[in-house]
Amino acid sequence: MPVALIYKFGYVMVGRKDLPQGKLQDIVAAAKANPGSISVATAGVGTGQHLVAAALHEGRRRQISGGALQGFAAGLHRSARGPHRPVLRSRSPRGLPYVQSGQAKGIAVLSSKRSPLAPDVPTMSEAGVPGLDVDSWLGIFAPAKTPPEVIAKLRRDIRASLPELKERFEKSGGEVWDLPDDKLDAFVASEYESWTKLIREAGIKLD
Repeated sequence: MPVALIYKFGYVMVGRKDLPQGKLQDIVAAAKANPGSISVATAGVGTGQHLVAAALHEGRRRQISGGALQGFAAGLHRSARGPHRPVLRSRSPRGLPYVQSGQAKGIAVLSSKRSPLAPDVPTMSEAGVPGLDVDSWLGIFAPAKTPPEVIAKLRRDIRASLPELKERFEKSGGEVWDLPDDKLDAFVASEYESWTKLIREAGIKLD
């Protein structure tokens, strides 16, 4: 059962710096005009990046599996030819440093607001794709039959520790997220339902 949600962070779409297109709408147009010319890297089947890609693209089964971030990084200074993917969806804490250092283009963040680590990178809505605000979150769960008094104590202790984690979370590209108890169960159930639906519709299966 859910005990507490503590951390929320977004995803970012980044492109190799030699990618001709700099805006999301131009990338989508290029992909439609020349199928196969724009490939997207994820960290593997069933990962958050893969599910986000499935939510945005019709070509859901064209995602690669394994070593995506390393392959993307290895190709930063190469041409778009070969196995290296010119576009990557990554968790913001891992993808934004490439943008900050100038090694990659920031295409869009998938959260509802811009990241303070890359304030010039637009949100998906600002980039022309409204309705796709995706945040990843971390929470603490306990076995279903955990006594209520234990859950209550855990929640008090966790909340008491969150102020100490605020600065660390923000430096990593995320933020403290303390969802009220009366909304916690409903939120987790909603997330489970929506992502399960997407997985089934996209036909995503672990190999």
